[in-house]
Amino acid sequence: LDRIPMETLEQSHVVVVEVKHGRRLPAADVLTGKADPFVELSLHPDAVGTAAGAPQEFRTSTKPATLEPEWTDESFHFVVTSPLTSSRVVLHLKDRDMVGSDDIGVTQLRLNTLEVNAPLSQLELPLADLNGRALDA
Repeated sequence: LDRIPMETLEQSHVVVVEVKHGRRLPAADVLTGKADPFVELSLHPDAVGTAAGAPQEFRTSTKPATLEPEWTDESFHFVVTSPLTSSRVVLHLKDRDMVGSDDIGVTQLRLNTLEVNAPLSQLELPLADLNGRALDA
């Protein structure tokens, strides 16, 4: 946060998202029946402004050969300078391949559902395919 002007921080919110685990993920690798999952997180670019004027994007580490990934100490800080009512963090679950990655699913956290200055809370977010259909495990 040291690159963000102080006047911007005074007019913004910091949202901390910690990725903890995935449960009953669909198999993405045909040969192993497993996946090598990782999560890409971003402030939805057409819904929010950011402190630096560019999208804020983060990525977790990849967890090899699992359908029940566990992440530890994977926290990401988003600086939100637009109204929370129009802001959301998109979490895109992917499977790492030798070349590139495959989509597994997506979920989102609408920031207007959070209470400002509230204590930390744990949320379970449902995963959907890229067409918006819930993934049943």
